[in-house]
Amino acid sequence: MAEYFLISGYIPDMDEVDLGVFKSVLQKPFVMTQLFGAIGADKREGQKAMVVDDEASVARLAGIGLKNKGLQTYVFNDPAEALSKYVEIKPDVVITDYVMPGMTGLEMVQKMKELDSGKAQ
Repeated sequence: MAEYFLISGYIPDMDEVDLGVFKSVLQKPFVMTQLFGAIGADKREGQKAMVVDDEASVARLAGIGLKNKGLQTYVFNDPAEALSKYVEIKPDVVITDYVMPGMTGLEMVQKMKELDSGKAQ
């Protein structure tokens, strides 16, 4: 089962959103060392990381940084595509934006957790 981390610049209705599924929340813009520290990158060499952000430059840079830290990195700009590859990849870490077209990062993570528990429809 993966650990989930949120990177986001804006969360609409923040007071009404339960972010408890995320181990850590980073505000954009962030420094790569903040991301590395939040996920414990130094202890994750060889693990799989899935980065999901509709901002291609953010996703790409995070992916490159994590790859340089020794993680196998999978970068997606579409949450639906990331969700479709989740079971196949079996990531140890999922790093996602919140606001994306089609579904939020929270909705995507909730669906990933359903896949982990076997309750997905």
